[in-house]
Amino acid sequence: MANRNESESVNGIRPGESSGIIAESLLQVVGEGSVLLQLTIRLLSRPEWRVFKNCTEAGCDLVILHNTNYALERQIKIGVKTRHNLVTGRRNKNGIHFTLSQAERDASDFLVAYWLDRNDFFVVPCDELRAVNNGNKKSYKFIAYVSTRSGEYTEHSARFLNRWDSIVDALDK
Repeated sequence: MANRNESESVNGIRPGESSGIIAESLLQVVGEGSVLLQLTIRLLSRPEWRVFKNCTEAGCDLVILHNTNYALERQIKIGVKTRHNLVTGRRNKNGIHFTLSQAERDASDFLVAYWLDRNDFFVVPCDELRAVNNGNKKSYKFIAYVSTRSGEYTEHSARFLNRWDSIVDALDK
């Protein structure tokens, strides 16, 4: 076996980075799987609609398809972001940022933001995301805040908490 320089990567992972990359990938799988399950349950009474993990288009993670007679009639695209405060050096643990790039926002109809350690989902239409300039790039954010006094979500955050009905309602438009 050849000796490797300590700075060389193995399968794209550099020494010391592997645990962070694995945790990030696992977080993504858990978040997307959780949202997929939530949507599948909500679509049980609507057999003409099906939800799939997106493997063909860039920018969104899940796609809800409406098919009749084997023809695609309509689709709703969903971006999923999962965040946590379990193992982090973040000082302010009362707020958490969910960010979409311009391409992700353009490719999605909804963001489902999953706050893992609170097991809460925020269903946010992409046109409700706040635009942020990050240097020469534009990104879009939803920030979930918990009040330090009450321990409850702020009014803005609570507005999107578990609002799966906004996706279900979009199926009928």
